[in-house]
Amino acid sequence: MVEPRRAPDRSRSRGAPALSPGLWPLLPSRGRRSGLADRGSPAARGLRRSRLTVSTIITHAVVATALAPLAPRGVSRSRLAFALAVVSVFPDLDVVSFRLGIPYDHPLGHRGLSHSLVFALALAALVARFEFGTVASESGTRWRLFLLLFAAAASHGILDSLTDGGLGVGFLLPFSAQRFFAPIRPLPVSPIGVDSSVLRILRTEALYVWLPALGFMCTALFARRRKDWR
Repeated sequence: MVEPRRAPDRSRSRGAPALSPGLWPLLPSRGRRSGLADRGSPAARGLRRSRLTVSTIITHAVVATALAPLAPRGVSRSRLAFALAVVSVFPDLDVVSFRLGIPYDHPLGHRGLSHSLVFALALAALVARFEFGTVASESGTRWRLFLLLFAAAASHGILDSLTDGGLGVGFLLPFSAQRFFAPIRPLPVSPIGVDSSVLRILRTEALYVWLPALGFMCTALFARRRKDWR
């Protein structure tokens, strides 16, 4: 579950990007998790360097591929795992918005429409239809594939909402421009590119995301094999 973050009543810090008034309530108030509101925060420094802060692409793919053991019978797990990984990282193609001059807080900006639940539904439907349409002949199989692909696509926004910087995620676009963060944000933001913080970020993501995902995948594999043995 996610909830919008409320902001302090203060003027915009020097060096932070210009945001519309409607999005300031999404920024946390103080401390290490102060997002874009604090000039000295990791997110603010990253934006001044024109570097985007996100969860690492590796972690998005790890979470998505953990769903592969749930593949319907007759569907290749490796093929599904690849498709799940692709749809899980696809939303971050919206980084092109910075090159096009689209503001961060715009619906088409980063963490905007491409991170919404509507986009996840559409992306899952397209991949299920055109990538697995020939192998998923039964209605139950098609629905199961669609739900797995939707979960993988939606997981991108959920992970981003768990990070401690940037703007929130536009889960409800295009119906609402409000941005959301998760109530708990244990993941540090990850800059695109490689710097000295990458190993620290990967260690944190391994603890909070990779290990639970691996545990889920192993449990699903064990349950499936046990069912096959019966």
